[in-house]
This record gives sequence, structure tokens and C-alpha cells, in this order.
Amino acid sequence: TGVEGILTEVCGGVKLYPNPVSSSFTLEAPMIIGEVKILTIDGQLVKVVKDINETKATINVDELPQGMYLINTLGVVEIMIKH
Repeated sequence: TGVEGILTEVCGGVKLYPNPVSSSFTLEAPMIIGEVKILTIDGQLVKVVKDINETKATINVDELPQGMYLINTLGVVEIMIKH
């Protein structure tokens, strides 16, 4: 569908890439990322990464099954597709 290699930038300047994701994704933000929450599309919390304390973070999601997830950080919610 032409979505390979998309760089997603959302409100607040938070960037998530690559999306779709296979094993990990990178988040970049204009401010320090303290915590990242990953939720299923229906809102079930499946992973929390704490104490990042950087403006750029690589998050491993190897353990997650294929599907659509919500990424919540810095008050911004982004959709991630895991394949």
C-alpha cells in the first residue's frame, strides 16, 4: 500500500520511524523523553519503557505480535504498525 519507510511526525514535533515496524522503532522529540507507553489499539497497556532521559530513543518491540499499537509519550499519541 505504499506505507513502507514512512517517517511519521506528529504534534509537538515527536517523530516515530520506521513505521511499519519489524523489531524496533526510533522516537525523536524536541524535549527529553521520560517514558514511552505502548498500548493495543483497544487501550490495553502492553509495554512501558521508563527512564529514557534522552531526546532520541530506540524501542525494541520484538516480543509484540503483529498489529496496530498506540505509542504514548510526552502527551502525544501515535499509531504504530508492527509487521
